Amino acid sequence: MKKTIIALMALCSVASAADLVAEWKDFSTLTSGSYTIVTSGSSKAEDGFLSVVGANGGSATIDVSAAGLSISDGFTLNLTLNGIKSWSGNQPHAFVGIKGEDTTFLALAGLHGDASEGAKVGKFAFNGSANKVTMTYPEGENGDLSCLTGTDKFYTLTLTFAKSAFSMYLDGALLATGTPNSEMTDAMAAQDITSIAFGSWVGDSNNALLSETISSFSIYGGAMTASEVAALVPEPTTATLSLLALAGLAARRRRASR
Repeated sequence: MKKTIIALMALCSVASAADLVAEWKDFSTLTSGSYTIVTSGSSKAEDGFLSVVGANGGSATIDVSAAGLSISDGFTLNLTLNGIKSWSGNQPHAFVGIKGEDTTFLALAGLHGDASEGAKVGKFAFNGSANKVTMTYPEGENGDLSCLTGTDKFYTLTLTFAKSAFSMYLDGALLATGTPNSEMTDAMAAQDITSIAFGSWVGDSNNALLSETISSFSIYGGAMTASEVAALVPEPTTATLSLLALAGLAARRRRASR
């Protein structure tokens, strides 16, 4: 079953102060307006999904230098995904990397694995260093994103970036907030965003062997509010269709491997 039917359905109608820059609701094409996702290694678009395979240099990268995005002005990334895999102890694994004009990693959004408990905790980092961002989690929560490692359900992950704070939402609920230190704030204020990427591009070969399956992805200029983020979560019917399409893709892969 192709995912084409999903492209005919809007994930949501969002009234937002944030401006839509680009969106991919169906990866039958990697181009959205002026922006194209470039894949490398084993990463590729397949049956309406973007399959990111971080091993052996695999990645998916978007040049957004023409968009005029900056963390100082704020922006939002929204994606539906699952199947995150490849962990190594407490090493960080970034599912989204954001670079500036001087090629510095202005922000990395990802997970740190807890070797003793197996938890995958959502965190932000700057230039590969998580200790430059102070993380806080809602009361009673620990920022666990282990659910993203499964393949039985797609989750909506929303990342909002503003100069004073970053926020991470899972299915519209606040999961974590990161406050950058002064070094990070100064670096962010000095440059625009040039690239957004998934896979091994966001780290070295020992630290980013991360794979994920992305069902949709969108970029907004402006940091969304909590209510705007909640409106991005797709209706249950749409999510079910995504799972049916993913099941078909998995079945074809199994047949092809025989």
